[in-house]
Amino acid sequence: MNHVIHIKFQEVIGQIKPVHGVNNGPLSGSETKDLSRYFRLGGIPLIRFHDTDYPNPRQVDIPKIFPDFSKDPADAGSYDFRHTDVHMAAAYETGAKVLYRLGTSIEHMKHKVDIYPPKDYGKWAQICIGIIRHYTQGWADGFTFDVPYWEIWNEPDNNLTKPDMWIGEPDTYYRLYETAAKVIKAAFPSIKVGGYAGCTIHNEAFREGFLRHVRNTGAPLDFFSWHGYSSTVDQIARDAVTARERLRAYGLEAAEILCDEWNYIEPVPEFWTKYRQEGSEYLQQELFEKQKSRFGASFLASCFVEMQNSPLAACNYYDAQPSSSWCGMFNLYGVPQPAFYSFVAFNALYRLGRQVAVQPEAQTPQCLAARDEKNMAILLSHHGEGEIEGCLDLELDAGFPMAAEFYLLQDLGGLQQIKTEVYCTDQIQQYYTMDSNSVLLIKLHPMKEREVS
Repeated sequence: MNHVIHIKFQEVIGQIKPVHGVNNGPLSGSETKDLSRYFRLGGIPLIRFHDTDYPNPRQVDIPKIFPDFSKDPADAGSYDFRHTDVHMAAAYETGAKVLYRLGTSIEHMKHKVDIYPPKDYGKWAQICIGIIRHYTQGWADGFTFDVPYWEIWNEPDNNLTKPDMWIGEPDTYYRLYETAAKVIKAAFPSIKVGGYAGCTIHNEAFREGFLRHVRNTGAPLDFFSWHGYSSTVDQIARDAVTARERLRAYGLEAAEILCDEWNYIEPVPEFWTKYRQEGSEYLQQELFEKQKSRFGASFLASCFVEMQNSPLAACNYYDAQPSSSWCGMFNLYGVPQPAFYSFVAFNALYRLGRQVAVQPEAQTPQCLAARDEKNMAILLSHHGEGEIEGCLDLELDAGFPMAAEFYLLQDLGGLQQIKTEVYCTDQIQQYYTMDSNSVLLIKLHPMKEREVS
């Protein structure tokens, strides 16, 4: 036995956070695929719309909704909401909420179209007002959805090899953000406006310039967002600590911290260089198949635990569209892969609501536990090679017999129940063994009298 993990169910330390959000869905492939039932099963809490139906989006992007910039933003006839309406309605029917990216999708092609700074920042901001009114106030035959997050642009710092998201100097983005954020917040004080959806948090010059501009101009910043692609399970959590420290340095500590794109990737920056070289199709195949596998599933589950124990308020995995290479949740046909069931496992804890104390916090496997008034759950994730053994020292705080159901993530078939234990006392020592890259979910619920007898 390697170590003991103590779980104190009587000691509530906080709320389980919505870190199992995604980018896009449940519709994809020009509405030919509808994964709504899987979104409900995974309990997806927050859907970020960006690169929707890429590479040929007809929705979400401002140039698609407002195709003629010369028209009047106050005129409902200037907008084409049809395609976006379908995606928004489908998202809310699953029970999720939306983080709406105001701007445009990424452009990898040589000749760029929509990633230039708007010709008129004030008019662009008024177009944003029209979109927000349509989806939150019913304007132009719209909806009254609760859309908590409105993000201004995406990855204006994206210049790893060439500009794919913003053709302009950093200060031109800073001024767009300031203009739009002030206009939006003045019109809709209760919504959250933020950015800058950085492609990394480690571009210090862009990050510090943005935070300095926000502080100096008094621009609203309800949330600060960036993207994290990593091969280590604690990298995003560590980046969140950096975000908190930098926000605090500029007096912006009230802003929520969001990582709204993330996934497994081979070590960077070497990966991005190889990704664009001749023969990279083999590298990409290896990466994207790994994301879908049990390796990817254990990576996700371990990241969920680390994210929960970080300053992050919410996260969005990239991507949930089967047509996207970066989708580890489903194959091309929309069939759930092992990685999808890490969302299901984490959601079992999210639904319970209250996080309880786990000691030690840092260990292998990663461990998270939660409870409501009567039910409890434990998530264990071993992202690594080799079999490990250990003991869960449980303080249940139940006062009545509990049934413990054990679910193990399989290569095929998702989470399969492997056994049930009966706990008749509040102090339990439960031994476990986990194979390489494995995820174990334990659900505890009160037993009925006839079950006990």
